[in-house]
Amino acid sequence: GASFDCEVLLQVADDLGTPPYDITLSNTLVIGIDDPPVFVGTMAADDFDQQGGHVFSLPTDAGLGPDNAFFTVNGDELYLGAPLPISEKGTYEILLAATDFFGNQFTKAFTVTVEEKLSAGAFFLSNDVVAENQPVNTVVGFFDSDIFQAGEYTLALPLDIDLGIYGNAKFGLSGRTLLTSAVFDFESDSSFLLLVKISDGLSEITKEVTITVSDQNDPPTGISLSTHILNESTAVDSVVATLAVEDQDTGDAHVFSLIVGNGINDEGNATFRIDGDKLVLSLPLNYEEKEFYNILLQATDSQG
Repeated sequence: GASFDCEVLLQVADDLGTPPYDITLSNTLVIGIDDPPVFVGTMAADDFDQQGGHVFSLPTDAGLGPDNAFFTVNGDELYLGAPLPISEKGTYEILLAATDFFGNQFTKAFTVTVEEKLSAGAFFLSNDVVAENQPVNTVVGFFDSDIFQAGEYTLALPLDIDLGIYGNAKFGLSGRTLLTSAVFDFESDSSFLLLVKISDGLSEITKEVTITVSDQNDPPTGISLSTHILNESTAVDSVVATLAVEDQDTGDAHVFSLIVGNGINDEGNATFRIDGDKLVLSLPLNYEEKEFYNILLQATDSQG
């Protein structure tokens, strides 16, 4: 009968498969650093017997990837964490690994370059809270960056802006240090929005910063009586007036007392006593003998 001859090559597959033979990284250039970690690129592995599903990692073996510690891997994505200042290090040598289903691994070295670009997120203020009633030139905090060194940028608080929105006129800068230019009152202004200008000599950006004014205890500033006119027929132990205090700290509790003065401003103290916020008569009044009484009152708030 008729026949056909055909030479066929058969391959015996390894039970452990063949390892990946290449790794690609979609990007190796990072422009500026804004709020690390920063996405660098997507990784992919070339493999004869497996399409996708590889596990990517950054080997920690000493010397293999000297800068691996600056990076992290999430699935097939590579991220740069908090790098060194650009003036110290602009390129990073890393080693990536791709592992297949069988545990076979392939590694490849890459160089990631970080180029300088001013970005607001690269700068921070060490402290953004200042207590009220502090003197002018109180230090609020200092500006710094994990990416740029101090000598690489300059700061300014511009005044040619809407000062109805921004509180730049109430603050000043000494180098990178933010100082107060006014005495703040929490009850009047509890926060200020600042617009900071940052320059590296070539480019310029602005960053908004909110400064919070913290409330401090304000001492009482005045005492008033419901009346200063007393009827001489008022009975002893009667309430002759109600006391009230002036205090910026609304709702604060106060203790009233009669205190020793100079002998003149307190000469009438013995005729009265305090009961809570009431001025009480302790001795009888006689208009013909004494028309006026000087008393010295003190109001103490809850903070003493």
